[in-house]
Amino acid sequence: MASCGPCPNILSTSPHLDNFRSMNRWLLFAVLCLGYLQGWAQPSPVQLRPIGMSEEVGVAMNKAQVLVAAEQVWANTFGQEPGARLLAVDGNNGTIEGTARVNYRSTILANKEETMGSITYLISIQARNGQCNVRVHGFKHTGNRSATGGGLNMGALMEGEAPAERYPGVGLGLSQRMHNDARKVALNRSGEVLRAFVSRLRGLSPP
Repeated sequence: MASCGPCPNILSTSPHLDNFRSMNRWLLFAVLCLGYLQGWAQPSPVQLRPIGMSEEVGVAMNKAQVLVAAEQVWANTFGQEPGARLLAVDGNNGTIEGTARVNYRSTILANKEETMGSITYLISIQARNGQCNVRVHGFKHTGNRSATGGGLNMGALMEGEAPAERYPGVGLGLSQRMHNDARKVALNRSGEVLRAFVSRLRGLSPP
């Protein structure tokens, strides 16, 4: 019986198979590129910052005199606000730390009982030679604990489109409008007191 020799490997020499393998490689490459581009195009989450404000006041006094004057002005401005109290006075470092609050009632909800409550904040004062820096920060909303079902706490008040997630029992859009309302109320009132502080401190500066 005559031998016809070794049979050719049709699979390894088929041009159709080579084309198929090449197409698979390019398809895999395209899928990987698309996945990378989608990840690259995904917007990064916005980093929200706590709200706050500050003022620098130039006064013709040394550091010790600025500290005494600032404590005196505190008593007639921030010290008159609800819940106001001094937390610390450091003569060596020329600092005063205090807290106060804004009594809050929502202006956008028909049922205001849950969000009624308070917005507490901190006041940090730094006395230096010829200068006083006042920073109002750390705003935090606490809801009405005596409300039916408990109060709705908005927590730390932030800049931008806050909160990123809705409050319990409230849609995201309404949550953000509530947050914006609380933020405006807090900044408006504390801003008035801050401006009064600055004005009174400047009035104590020698000519």
